[in-house]
Amino acid sequence: MLYWRKKIDGAVKVIREGKRPALVEVWGHKLGGNYADGKLSGGAWRVWLESLNEADCLVGEWNAPNKAWDPLNEDDTRGKDMEE
Repeated sequence: MLYWRKKIDGAVKVIREGKRPALVEVWGHKLGGNYADGKLSGGAWRVWLESLNEADCLVGEWNAPNKAWDPLNEDDTRGKDMEE
């Protein structure tokens, strides 16, 4: 479920809303929100990640460690895929 303030009513268009990802357009910019499925790995993760590529900006819980954004953890394959 997506929520926004009344003052931006009319400026927000829901493009896609699913169980985990959501994509909205706000003043012409596409914003994606996500809660990543920690059970996906390998090719399934990559295919799912590519399905989110139409957003200008993505925010959410990724469950994808990578030293580029978390120097105290080791990279994993999901983190490496996201860095690309």
